[in-house]
Amino acid sequence: MFGPLGNEKYSDYVENISAAGGHLLGILSDILDVSTVEPRELDIEDSEIDIAAAIKECKIMMLERADIAKVSLASLVAGDLPRLRADRRRLRQILLNLLSNAVKFSHEKGKVSITAETDAAGAIVIRVADTGIGIAPENMEKILQPFGQVKEAYVGKPGEGSGLGLSLVNSLMDLHGGTLDIDSTPGEGTTMNIIFPPERMLSNA
Repeated sequence: MFGPLGNEKYSDYVENISAAGGHLLGILSDILDVSTVEPRELDIEDSEIDIAAAIKECKIMMLERADIAKVSLASLVAGDLPRLRADRRRLRQILLNLLSNAVKFSHEKGKVSITAETDAAGAIVIRVADTGIGIAPENMEKILQPFGQVKEAYVGKPGEGSGLGLSLVNSLMDLHGGTLDIDSTPGEGTTMNIIFPPERMLSNA
């Protein structure tokens, strides 16, 4: 006990307890989602999504974490981007997982960006790029497996996370008929590309 209420240590303890509880809840939620999505029992609830608005929302949610890590966070969305037919909650989950990883694996003064555009085939491509530590080719398969973690990859807090994020992203993209494509160079950074097929594109009219 630190005496009467008002002592700053109480506030610090509450924040730590809240952060720990939030972290545990996130891990449990990921475990439940993975246990559901792997046997394809998860239902996708499609809705019409403004991608620029979805990215802006996720960016705002990640700004504090990026500031704490001293990593810059930028976004750029093509002005003529069509709307997307997808599960709104799952898209948010995908983007937050990718942004969280990008920040986590970046050094101080690193850069993280999220962009969205259509490619030549008419698919919608959202890219989350960082200037972090990158991923070695021999670890690519491992990071897409449930609980797959690369011990030497962590910056700041070794062992942080559950190792479920990318596996879940990959499975959720598969349920949308899309793909997760990873381009990474050790020591230079990583770009995570989520690609939604043309049939999920909706007219802005």
